[in-house]
Amino acid sequence: FDIERLDKPGILMVFLVLFAASRLALGQGTPQPMQSRPGKDWQIKQATTAPANRARVHAAYPYIAWEQTAQQIYSLELYDTEHGKLRTVITGNSRLQLCGISTTHLVYQNNQGRLIAYNITNNEHVTIAENSGGVVVAEGVVAWCKGGEGSWQIWIYDLRKTDAKLITENPSPARAFNTDGSTVVWFTGQGESSSLHAMHIASGRTRKIFEGEQDRVSHPLVAGNFVIWLQNNDKALDSFLECHNLATNKTWRINTRKEYVNL
Repeated sequence: FDIERLDKPGILMVFLVLFAASRLALGQGTPQPMQSRPGKDWQIKQATTAPANRARVHAAYPYIAWEQTAQQIYSLELYDTEHGKLRTVITGNSRLQLCGISTTHLVYQNNQGRLIAYNITNNEHVTIAENSGGVVVAEGVVAWCKGGEGSWQIWIYDLRKTDAKLITENPSPARAFNTDGSTVVWFTGQGESSSLHAMHIASGRTRKIFEGEQDRVSHPLVAGNFVIWLQNNDKALDSFLECHNLATNKTWRINTRKEYVNL
């Protein structure tokens, strides 16, 4: 469909639903039902009865992955919804943090902050970064930030080519970035000036999407040609959701009322 033909409430609903779905997690250790893809045999299945309390859960069809804890033993579990098979990816007495999953890899951090990619096909665990933070997993890539105050960097790792490259050396702050596997978006700025940037991963082409005074840009999300972000104005106590089409280079405001918006 053509998103620009939707009315503003419709556009807002589309993006909020996508954002909420991307952050879906089990609550308070309660097992949740899992549905197979509609088609040959639509049915409800239970993937697990013992996820960890406040477990992180990620899905990329046909896989569902989650954190699990039993008697101080920590593990990451992977369930194949097509074949109904469950496997333990890794287990031990140290905490494990599930960062995300694609159709080929599960990505996690150990208690030493080491970022590791698990190949679902050949069962290999490969360390791709040390002391990483703000990890984002998309199809074919893993992005993260590293460094410290005044020296943040954003890196991206190609799961197919098994190599990493530096995206930018001066995001501020670094943790507000996102990728869909094809494009990386991040913002820079200090004080009363902010700007939002997008880089096409394959070509390395970078463009500035937004720059303005008194406004602060945060929570960037990218999906295909569309980038959405939250724009705050501290002095006026306003917040607005903005959307930019990378193909047409058009930007429009999704909500126009002066109200505080949270993503």
